[in-house]
Amino acid sequence: RADGTRRPRREAPWVATKKAREAKARVAPRANKNRPREAPSKAKVPFLLEAEGLQGLAGKQKAQDPRFSAASGAFSDRAFRKQYGFVFEERMAAERDALKKQVGRTGGAARKEQLKRLVASLEAKVADHRRKTREQHEADALRAKQRADARAGKGPYFEKASDKRKRELVERYNALKKSGKLTTFMAKRRQRVAAKDRRIMPSARRGE
Repeated sequence: RADGTRRPRREAPWVATKKAREAKARVAPRANKNRPREAPSKAKVPFLLEAEGLQGLAGKQKAQDPRFSAASGAFSDRAFRKQYGFVFEERMAAERDALKKQVGRTGGAARKEQLKRLVASLEAKVADHRRKTREQHEADALRAKQRADARAGKGPYFEKASDKRKRELVERYNALKKSGKLTTFMAKRRQRVAAKDRRIMPSARRGE
């Protein structure tokens, strides 16, 4: 050229054809030749979009147990007793009384024994709920007393585990005596202790 630059070299026709074939091979094939090779930018994004590696809303929802789901938060026994205490105090108590009446009307021995086990199970659940509720009330009263002592300038008091067990035994004894179930409780306890002793003691030798 007049300006001193060299004219760019033209590629041979077969080189351009080869490059076109390679570029065409790299493009993903289309199901229909009338469709575009890539999604247009003006296409509306669907609402239930599923990202790779994430469970989208459009996917199949799996059933979760709220007791073991992190989305339900941590379990609080205090809140549970406060919110669902009527289940133990009203519904279970009513079901227990109805089963007791049904035991008296049932004639079959097997069915009667099954009903008795159900009654005993409901009584145990109601008694356990009342015991835990009472312990929560006692803990609240103890915390209130500790706060009052702290405001008064007294040092904190921590009850020993042995003193706590003694106090609970005395309270349980008084509750059983007040309800009239002390004799039955002591008889069952003696039976359990005797059975435990029989398991621990060695069996008699043959010939003795």
